[in-house]
Amino acid sequence: MNPEIFYQESYMKSKVKIRNEYGIHARPSALITKFATKYSDNDIFIFNLDNGSGPINCKEIMQVMTLEAPLGSTIEIQVSAMDKEDKTARNACRELTDLIYEGFGEKIVE
Repeated sequence: MNPEIFYQESYMKSKVKIRNEYGIHARPSALITKFATKYSDNDIFIFNLDNGSGPINCKEIMQVMTLEAPLGSTIEIQVSAMDKEDKTARNACRELTDLIYEGFGEKIVE
């Protein structure tokens, strides 16, 4: 079951576990950055809730690569939103959540 999207403090948010075998390495970092740049009007950040790293600006590949998020890490996604009805922010948060939840197209380890 995909993680829930919720609105809090001007952000659409979700929490998702890293499920791909090698976590967020160079290729997933590039996919996250490529995704985030599609949403030029929104700030998109990720945090590693397990080690406290973040906020990481998803539009900056070098920042994403420093997240240190191996398999099993819990990531929080935050997408800036005008209000709880902001469909663009909700869609961006859902798409990035799904990208991470689905393992970036890599092998999933349960």
